[in-house]
Amino acid sequence: EKIPHYATICQAFAIPAFVLFDLDGKSETETGNERIVAACGDFSVQYFKSSFEDLLGVGVDVKHKAGKALKKIDEMQTKDSIPKVIQVVIAAIEKWSNEK
Repeated sequence: EKIPHYATICQAFAIPAFVLFDLDGKSETETGNERIVAACGDFSVQYFKSSFEDLLGVGVDVKHKAGKALKKIDEMQTKDSIPKVIQVVIAAIEKWSNEK
């Protein structure tokens, strides 16, 4: 819900932005997801089809989900331990940042 607002602010002040969000297993054409993409205009946009937490192996119904996700990220000590779909997004962010 907040991403369209942030995108609008960034566009209004000409702040470059890379937008990354997850679909939480919903369709790209779901109203909320379409709204995010539409609000981003010319910004680079990437998304994960599942939830980010699922990619890390942290369940949706887990207590302290954010803390557990951060712990999983902290445990990733090599590139090979990072899920491939996350590696692709990291590469896209790197490319985008080098172009700015």
